[in-house]
Amino acid sequence: MSDRKLTVLLVEDNDDNRIIYATALRFAGYSVIEAITGTEGVQHARADRPDLILMDISVPELDGWEATAILKADPDTRHIPIIAVTAHALPGDQERSMAVGCDGYLAKPITPAALVDQFLAQWKAHGVPLHCARDWRDERFLAIGVDITQENASGCSIDGLFRTLQQLERELGARLLGGGRVFYRSNGRTDVASREHFEELIGRGDVTRTTPVFDISLTTAGDWRSRFEQPAGSAWTAALFQ
Repeated sequence: MSDRKLTVLLVEDNDDNRIIYATALRFAGYSVIEAITGTEGVQHARADRPDLILMDISVPELDGWEATAILKADPDTRHIPIIAVTAHALPGDQERSMAVGCDGYLAKPITPAALVDQFLAQWKAHGVPLHCARDWRDERFLAIGVDITQENASGCSIDGLFRTLQQLERELGARLLGGGRVFYRSNGRTDVASREHFEELIGRGDVTRTTPVFDISLTTAGDWRSRFEQPAGSAWTAALFQ
């Protein structure tokens, strides 16, 4: 059995999107070739013969439809699956993509959940797939859990997860949570403050023992479900009211 990585040709002219998608693909175990224009895409497809092409439709020079038509008319490249990845949402765009030979169609934006799920589906520790899941809370907090009764996450696998999330931070519109900050509800929205500023809010009466706070130090799924959001007077922040 061959251990060769599958190769994906990513044709995308937006720098941020290209970095995000290429990073997610590489951490999922694929080799990635990057192209910025349709012309470069055709050249790489003919020279490198990738296993799959992700073709943005709006690339310069040759657009994605033109590049796809050229590759599908070439006996040497017509067998390569091409997935149209596009922000076009007009009626008929999917049909046009399929008519020029695309084998599939994905509409942008590719959601943050899809990017995280793509990594988790391939997440392994020492080559063993991890039984894991993720949960979004309040469209703000992302928690990822691993079933350690099946296989525990190794240090290397956790490092891989963090590197992926760091690369995806701009797409996620979020930051990795760290210590020294307090997340709490205020007037129906989620706010964040340094510990010192939170103590100032307590002193002014802007925060009380009934103010909901979020505990980002929890380490089990049960605690995440039952104790993630608590009144400040019942959480670790209770000591700040002394």
